[in-house]
Amino acid sequence: SLKTLSLRNNREISEAGAAALVEMLQYNASLEYVVLSHEIELRGRVEELTKINREAASPHAAFGRKVKRIVDSEHGSIEDAVSLALAGLDRFSESDQQQEVL
Repeated sequence: SLKTLSLRNNREISEAGAAALVEMLQYNASLEYVVLSHEIELRGRVEELTKINREAASPHAAFGRKVKRIVDSEHGSIEDAVSLALAGLDRFSESDQQQEVL
């Protein structure tokens, strides 16, 4: 799977595009690095989500950390956390993997 996404030569990324990238990273557990060419407002969140993917022991552990991140911060609502947890449960159907998402 894709580990690094280089957008270094793309200076046309808008804030809406960056927001879509952050949304995608919420559900992606394999992308470990995103290389951006310029400062965007959401750069810190992109880096935070890719760091979770890099450091997590497994994809389902990455989902669990992202759910916890939403619950523990102002980055989203409890509905966002529940939605992400449900997506993780659907994606990782074996019971031992589901425990890591929860």
